[in-house]
Amino acid sequence: MKIKTKVFYFFILFFVASFSIMLFIGSTTAMKGYDILEEERLNWEIKRIESGISHLVRMHESILLDWAKWDDAYAFIEQPNEEFITSNFSRGLFIDQTINYAIIYDDNGRVLFKQGHDYLNNEPIDVPKQLIDDAFLYPETSGFFKIGDMTLVYTSMKLTDTQETAPEKGLIVFATIVNQPLIKSLSESLLIDLNWEYPVVQYSEVPPIQVMRQNDHTDLNVHVEYVNFLGNISIITEIPHDITSLGKETLMDTLIMFTTVFLVLTIVMYYGVHDGVARISELSGEVLVIHNRQDLHLRVTSKGKDDIGILADNINDMLDQLEEKNNQILEYATYDVLTGVLTRRIGFERLEMAMEAAKKNKTDLVICFIDINNLKEVNDTLGHNAGDQYLKIVSDSLMNNTRSTDIVCRLGGDEFLVVFHHCPERKAYETLSRIEKEIESISETENAPYKMSISKGVVSYVSDMSLTSFVEQADKKMYEDKKRNKSLVDSE
Repeated sequence: MKIKTKVFYFFILFFVASFSIMLFIGSTTAMKGYDILEEERLNWEIKRIESGISHLVRMHESILLDWAKWDDAYAFIEQPNEEFITSNFSRGLFIDQTINYAIIYDDNGRVLFKQGHDYLNNEPIDVPKQLIDDAFLYPETSGFFKIGDMTLVYTSMKLTDTQETAPEKGLIVFATIVNQPLIKSLSESLLIDLNWEYPVVQYSEVPPIQVMRQNDHTDLNVHVEYVNFLGNISIITEIPHDITSLGKETLMDTLIMFTTVFLVLTIVMYYGVHDGVARISELSGEVLVIHNRQDLHLRVTSKGKDDIGILADNINDMLDQLEEKNNQILEYATYDVLTGVLTRRIGFERLEMAMEAAKKNKTDLVICFIDINNLKEVNDTLGHNAGDQYLKIVSDSLMNNTRSTDIVCRLGGDEFLVVFHHCPERKAYETLSRIEKEIESISETENAPYKMSISKGVVSYVSDMSLTSFVEQADKKMYEDKKRNKSLVDSE
């Protein structure tokens, strides 16, 4: 066999072996990292869905809580009167609070009042007999109720006075029908399509979470138990494998890049001589540096306008594309798409670092849990474009009035968290006051058809706090502020 033939076969074998090795390394190492990110994203989506469902029930509880701790409602249990019903249970209540049924019982389960209203079509509806019969059997309960073919968000509370000193009496029940508009609103707030399926007959326990992985997506099934029925609502969604797909695309681009490099190296080494071999060796060394360091900021040196120079330019173009795609992945994981502030995960990571620094250096650290008032009503009445504009106005005001060292992140829906570094609580309140005035000024200047405002909860860091307790305290204060704001609006 001639030497040229031997060399030719050698380089063919060299090229095939190199490509196989790169393919093996890319498949076993690079894709493993993308698979881990995909798994983390799935867990994050599960927590978001569970949080959204929990928030739906908590919002129902917060509505009923005001009624259950109200002197007038307590007096009605002791002495029912038509004036209380006429004054408080207008159709506006059902529309404003988005509830369908209200029932009040005395201590013996006798129905003192019952009323149903379709808040979507603004017309009265009958209260189902099963709901009347079953609701009294589940006092102090919140969750989902099965009444015939309907599924309800259900909350019941015993009544006491405003000071919570009187003995509990009777029972008040609010219930809302889980319909397509409600599901659509929850889906839009979570930015994910949810499909609800309801059991027809009773059945045994099922796992809370079911995950079924397909080639290009994962079918996620979250089961939620009924309060009064042995069965579970199935909340189903499809999670696309975006990260894995992007990883495969990136791996393919990388394979194309290195395949091109090895192919050209093979040809030039076969036909080239001293200068060509030297230049190829230099280019190969630069590519190996990028490969070994996994640093996409590096670029190869481009010399001349021949094939080797063009190859170097193509490699740099591919590196530019890979770097841009990796930056896109980082940006999607770091910043909220709508508002431009940090995402919940990144915000909590930076808050945790800030807590460690504050504990170590004994510096002031203050957080503020912010909730946008009436965002759901704006979405429901004016549409989600108006709601998105409302979100942008508030987020822009938060960013414009905080320092570059502070942290602003969106927790989801209408909730934000602001972290003030090296800032006493007094200064934080001054900043928040400016933000509230600016939002109010924008609302007046633009003649918005609704009043823009926020509810806030401010907490200073104490060294023995965990991240969860720190945020929960701020959340609790925010809800107290929201109740005060609602009381002021109601009094007006």
